[in-house]
Amino acid sequence: NLAEFHYDNGNLKEAEQLCRKAVSLDPDFSFAYLTLGNICLDQELVQDAVHCFKEFLQREKSPASKEICDEVKALVDGLKSEAG
Repeated sequence: NLAEFHYDNGNLKEAEQLCRKAVSLDPDFSFAYLTLGNICLDQELVQDAVHCFKEFLQREKSPASKEICDEVKALVDGLKSEAG
């Protein structure tokens, strides 16, 4: 999607705006939360990143996404333990 394109090219502000617009139009668009979490993490906004990753996990229920969900769960657990 366009937000991921901007994210991959280092345009974090544009990617963030597109993700926020996507979730405002479709609050269940789980992968927008995932991208938004990565953007927040890149900006060292750890609490915001954890929130976005949790939103992703809450919404993403596809069996095909199990592996990515497991990775995100592990990331969230690691971030929470670092924050101590």
